[in-house]
Amino acid sequence: TAGQIKHGTSGGFEVHSASRTFVGPDSVSTPNILALPPEKEQLHFALGALPGEAHQFASEPYDLYKGGAKIGEGVTDEFGRVVVKDHQPGTPAYQVKLANGSHYDLNVKDALRGDPDHTDQRTNRGERLA
Repeated sequence: TAGQIKHGTSGGFEVHSASRTFVGPDSVSTPNILALPPEKEQLHFALGALPGEAHQFASEPYDLYKGGAKIGEGVTDEFGRVVVKDHQPGTPAYQVKLANGSHYDLNVKDALRGDPDHTDQRTNRGERLA
């Protein structure tokens, strides 16, 4: 008969027919996909009055500062976290001022030291050191 069957697949296939013709792909251009912009880094800081799980500052209004300049404001989440939405690598510290008057200096480190008693590890767990 004069009927034709066209088939394309990315896997293997088996065909039974009276004749065969193999051709390349149709003239369909590949779409140009624009490169995605680099993702912004985020930092999360959990604020609390004591280290560990005790008394997290949940739903607390705050102001966020970088180098003394206010860069944001918000409300801590249910875990007492402040989110820095557009962290720039190399920024050494942020400051947070809560509506209740508490003030936090949040030092930023690319990596913490492995010793669990090191100041970096202890402050990362929420301990306030003099």
